[in-house]
Amino acid sequence: MALIVAVLMVAVLLAVLVYMMGIVVFYTFLLVVSFAHLRRTYRLDDWEPYEELLDVSYAKPVSILVPAYNEEAGIVGSVRSLLSIEYPEYEVIVINDGSTDRTLERLVEHFGLRPVYRVVRRQLATKEIKTIYRSSAYPHLFVLDKENGGKADALNAGINVARYPYICSIDGDSVLERRAFLKVMKPMIESDGEVIASGGEHPHRQRLPNRTRRGSASRAVAAPACHYANDRIFARLFARPPRLKPL
Repeated sequence: MALIVAVLMVAVLLAVLVYMMGIVVFYTFLLVVSFAHLRRTYRLDDWEPYEELLDVSYAKPVSILVPAYNEEAGIVGSVRSLLSIEYPEYEVIVINDGSTDRTLERLVEHFGLRPVYRVVRRQLATKEIKTIYRSSAYPHLFVLDKENGGKADALNAGINVARYPYICSIDGDSVLERRAFLKVMKPMIESDGEVIASGGEHPHRQRLPNRTRRGSASRAVAAPACHYANDRIFARLFARPPRLKPL
């Protein structure tokens, strides 16, 4: 009788041990799978396929805003990098915020800009836009020539002119990798409208060597910041702070 009880106890212990080992192996497998998934979605690795996002019917159209003030030295290279990105439908809007150098002239010379008429929605108050240009070689490139009002005012002017529901802002002295917008817009596309803003620092941010003779061209490899174009959101993000009245 004692032998039978001992055998049963050993069998129960073995069953419990096998069960516990199975639980440990199962949760270890879930941990590995979850870590791999988080790495793909959070870090947005370069090896992750983005070809499906190149489908025009699947991706969200984007308006890229580039405020520029006295960016004569590097504005042409920055705009060229934007025109070469991999994204199915987008427009580039460069806002010349009253530059005192040849920023506008360099854009006109290199991209064949011509004055055009375009409706401007006055949803955000800005300084006066004097002229709107469009490139004859790149129909999705526009340049706004406006009075100086600061970066916030320039972004507001770009928002008023933008025709797409998503807005991306980037400095005029930055250069993007070709798939930067695919990576930034991926969370918005996959969330089906739940994510309204995305952006971040490039993991390998670096300064590029100065290859121009006039001015400073300290351009940086950076990541854009994209937002859903909600009027109230942008009124808070880019509106100029109110002036305090003297007591």
